[in-house]
Amino acid sequence: MRRKKNTATSCIRLKVKLLSNGWQAYQRANIYRVIEILPTDTLASLHDEIFQAFDRYEAHMYEFSFGSKRPYAPNAVKFGLPEVIMDVDGEAYYDARKTTLASLELQPRDEFYYLFDFGDDWWHRITVVAVDVPLETNRKYPCVVQTKGDSPPQYGEEDEDDEEE
Repeated sequence: MRRKKNTATSCIRLKVKLLSNGWQAYQRANIYRVIEILPTDTLASLHDEIFQAFDRYEAHMYEFSFGSKRPYAPNAVKFGLPEVIMDVDGEAYYDARKTTLASLELQPRDEFYYLFDFGDDWWHRITVVAVDVPLETNRKYPCVVQTKGDSPPQYGEEDEDDEEE
């Protein structure tokens, strides 16, 4: 298979802030990652980068949502994996693997949300910092360009104790 040459001259800079999970709120902890990603990359690629940036190790379902500021909001436009699409009844749900960031027509200060692990509910707010950031020749995209705060463990102490049994 032949790879297409990257013709992008700029990238999108996103701030991904951890808000909460099923057992703890993190808004005040101010834990975030700044990610630069090509406009031709998909939401699935963004998920992969967030997964690595927050030191997660076990894959789970995820979704990006636009138009709502809370998880599982019925009025949000959601992007995820086809397995989820089959379970959604009457909601606007799209394939994250086929949706590029360019197709979303993001603008600076736009916000959207990312939910990882529908059991533990890791909820993040993504803010568009800039949409026309010049590419750095020594970087591979997508990439983390800034980190603040340590990543909480993927599973709480209670979950980790359950796994040891």
